Amino acid sequence: MGLHSNFKISDRINIYGEYAHSRSLYGEGGAGKIELSANISSAFGINGFYRKVDDKFYNPSSSVNSGTTHYGLEGRAVLLENNLINFGYLKGENEITHTDCQRAQINYRKNFGTLQINGGYTFKEFNSPNLNFKSHILNLGLQKTITENLTLMAGEEIDWTEENFNPERVVTSTTTLGAEYLFENGVIGYIRQDFVRGGRFDGNNTIIGFRSPMGLGENTSFYAQYALNGAISGSNNQASIGLNSRVNLTDNILVRLNYERLLESKREKPGEAIGLSMELLGSENIKSTIRYEIRNGEGERERLIGVYGDVKIMEDLSLIGRYTYSELYLYPTEDFSLIDSHLTLGMAYRPLENNRLNFLARYDIRRYRNIYEENSDVLSHTGSIEGIYNITDNLEFFGKYAYKKEENHMIGFSNRMDLFAGKLTCKLTERFSIFGEARYLRYLDTDKRTLASMLAGDYLLWQNWMIEGGYVFKKFEKFNEYNNNTQSQGPFVKLLLKY
Repeated sequence: MGLHSNFKISDRINIYGEYAHSRSLYGEGGAGKIELSANISSAFGINGFYRKVDDKFYNPSSSVNSGTTHYGLEGRAVLLENNLINFGYLKGENEITHTDCQRAQINYRKNFGTLQINGGYTFKEFNSPNLNFKSHILNLGLQKTITENLTLMAGEEIDWTEENFNPERVVTSTTTLGAEYLFENGVIGYIRQDFVRGGRFDGNNTIIGFRSPMGLGENTSFYAQYALNGAISGSNNQASIGLNSRVNLTDNILVRLNYERLLESKREKPGEAIGLSMELLGSENIKSTIRYEIRNGEGERERLIGVYGDVKIMEDLSLIGRYTYSELYLYPTEDFSLIDSHLTLGMAYRPLENNRLNFLARYDIRRYRNIYEENSDVLSHTGSIEGIYNITDNLEFFGKYAYKKEENHMIGFSNRMDLFAGKLTCKLTERFSIFGEARYLRYLDTDKRTLASMLAGDYLLWQNWMIEGGYVFKKFEKFNEYNNNTQSQGPFVKLLLKY
């Protein structure tokens, strides 16, 4: 049950208040909010609010988080003519998750006829038992109205972020060019090109999409777009069109629906994929995802089921799990010709105070049945342990040991092998690194031994374009595939696009 009231003290001052009370399986709780708005003049206005929600308050039709307290203010000021300043501050606390956050921002906008200039600064801070970060964001943009329905825009955003487990600030710069078109039915079509540099992601992103003014509820957000930067079918840089929708069922349950169609090209025939996934966020330390996907292509059909989980048992230690099951149906056969099931259990160690060492241990069970091509039914068990250690800021060592046992039930063949691998990377400059790698592979049943090694270097040409070259002294054999394909031996040169 609830009530709300609005009281207009004068033409310029208004008070709004509301209170609600719930009784459910979680217990009884209340929630309340009070808001004061004041339009002091036509050039200046300010709003302030305070909201508190008990930890046992429950409303299935609202996205308000239980156990939270929020307060803040926002305002606007018009200086002279066409100089608009917006400012705001928000502070929030959650007594259930023991987190708090705050955000302060100020933005400026100026119109010169059909040209608009805008810029601003935003400060964000988030604190929790496991994660603390601060962000300073600067943005500058231009917007030009060409016709009544067409608008062009350009912008630059620089984000400085500092996290507790990475004392060095991460700087990300994003340049955006785009256009929007307003259709008669109120739908806005847009195209945008983002150039991202620095931080954890370098790359370009092209988005063509549509926004609809139709609301789907307080807990629902909806958008559709053509994406040229990747594909849910697992291959990047494919020309495709897609539809993505997202529904927040509750604060802890997120459902996604994806549809994508691969356009016909000289090498690829048209194909399509549809996927449904559900993300379950039980707490900050527990995350899980369930996914179901169907893919259709020329002469084949595939379906995939995946379950993923991550449990943080300590600040530095996490347990990870994954299970995938896929079936590939080739139309010449009468049944699924390729069945692949894969279970992974692992443990990841990522120290927060001393991040020079990262450690991963995992155990994999995989059954791979290829009836159509190889007439094989292979069951493999693989255990591995690997780690990366930053000896200095410019010197890094990677080491790995793995043991694998596989059996082909159709031909009665079994095989055991283990692998020792090491890689040493030296960063000579910001753009240039050299590295050496060696792998020692033992076939334990046949007493066969192979030693592979290489020496190479890479150079960052521009943004995320990198050239890599070196010499393979002895070819490498792949350890994690049933057919051990080999790499070439001798000199090599690669042009890489990393993102």
